[in-house]
Amino acid sequence: MLSEQTLSTRLPPLHKPTDQPIRWFQGFVGAPGFQACAIAILFFAINLTTLGDYGLSFDEPNGMARGRSNLTLLQSILFNQPPSATAAGPSDFHPPFFATANYVTTEFGVRVLGWNRIAAGHLLNLVTASAGLVVLFLLGRSLFNATTGLMAELFLALFPRFIAHAHYNAKDIPVMVLGMLTLLALSTALRHGHKKHWILAAVCLSAGITTKLDALFLLFIFLTPWFISRFRYRTDRRRSELRGIGLFLTLSVVGTLLFWPQLWTNPLHLVKATSHFTGAFNQFEITYLGASLPIDEVPWHYMPVHLLAVTPIPGMLLVVIGTAELFLMLSHHRQRFAPWLLACWILFPLSARMVPGILQYDGMRHVFLVVPALALLAALGFNRVRKLWNSRIQAPRTCIAVCTTLVAWLLWQIMQIHPYQGSYLNKAVRLFLPPAALGEWFDFYSWGTPLKHGADWLNANAPPHASVTVPNHLQTLKQYPMRRDLRLQESGDADFILVMGWRKDLRDSLDLPPVSSARCYGADLIAIYPQDPDWK
Repeated sequence: MLSEQTLSTRLPPLHKPTDQPIRWFQGFVGAPGFQACAIAILFFAINLTTLGDYGLSFDEPNGMARGRSNLTLLQSILFNQPPSATAAGPSDFHPPFFATANYVTTEFGVRVLGWNRIAAGHLLNLVTASAGLVVLFLLGRSLFNATTGLMAELFLALFPRFIAHAHYNAKDIPVMVLGMLTLLALSTALRHGHKKHWILAAVCLSAGITTKLDALFLLFIFLTPWFISRFRYRTDRRRSELRGIGLFLTLSVVGTLLFWPQLWTNPLHLVKATSHFTGAFNQFEITYLGASLPIDEVPWHYMPVHLLAVTPIPGMLLVVIGTAELFLMLSHHRQRFAPWLLACWILFPLSARMVPGILQYDGMRHVFLVVPALALLAALGFNRVRKLWNSRIQAPRTCIAVCTTLVAWLLWQIMQIHPYQGSYLNKAVRLFLPPAALGEWFDFYSWGTPLKHGADWLNANAPPHASVTVPNHLQTLKQYPMRRDLRLQESGDADFILVMGWRKDLRDSLDLPPVSSARCYGADLIAIYPQDPDWK
């Protein structure tokens, strides 16, 4: 017979039934999945409370018009009606999928919930960005491990420009999230081989392409590492994956046709749209590194330098360490797919933007697609630092204290410029450049959103029946709710003139000091000048 002591060592310990829910809850709270959801929910809740603080970007009115036009076109095709004048417009080459969804949710928010139109127009984008945080965690866990996914999510949630664009960038943020969903579904399909994952990846890619054509990069981002990592595998696995990729590509074409009604009558419209946006579809000048340049003559380093300028210093250091870790992974044959996917995710979109003659403007806005990849690199760097820390210092509490301090510092960086996180430039840039030079060296002026400050100030302080003008951007100002007695005019001797921060020529021509301005890092993003010297 076995002794009581022997039994106690072989049998698992018994717990009271009342302990089971407590232990399950403790394990669930401590699980990375719960923490990832908590970060996303907290991000959404905080930004929902500040939804009305962010102004309107220059592209939002065109996006809403595009969504309305697409619905009109869809109605005319389905019900065999002649298309109306709103079925096409100046943004005819832009894909309509997310713009249409955003228009529908905005109308619901305005007509049913009674929301302000600008705030309602930001809701779907904020929901998409918040969901993208969880998707990034899942993708990081799928490619590497749960800690990498969680740290990448935290990096993205604390990326200042992501916070601002989560409100008003209804092109680059959605395509970024749909791109992560596509890569997550594809990596899962390779692991499990289920047809449903290939189908899901096709749906996500179709939605991405019909949101912004940059989603086409995802084909190269996935197929290149697949080819590199799979060419040595046995034939039967390659054949099954090739069948899955064939299904994915076929359904992606079908989905793109379904989500873009203009392609129903003219399938070559996709080719024309791609050609349009790779050509000289617009012409104006921007300032970069102190010089004024046409957007088709910007140096190749414009995009990577802007990415460096807007990345917080701790994140930048971790990205450098993570890059070294990535090269180590690439040298191991058994870990080829995930590190090659991450490398291609960064290289393809950036390389395309560095081709001479490609139009460059708005800073790093057009490469939000690669920001999650940078977040994963930073997470890999964090993992390496944590391992070195634990092996040499053996002080986990100190490590937690340092991480908490860094998070608190980043939160302060975000809060001190609210709601102009779209103007964020890191500490290194601000140490070397005076405030007046920030806009002459880098993208700084928040894509037109400071006009909200001008509208709010005029509604609260302008005298009755005052006239107002804002050079070149009056149509954007008209999108804001303005007092009925205020007169908005194109030019002339208006009582108040709103000057955007980059219009140094206008500021120098005005003799009076501004009565109000929206400032970031000591520089004016917008200033309001009176025509009457006696006005106070």
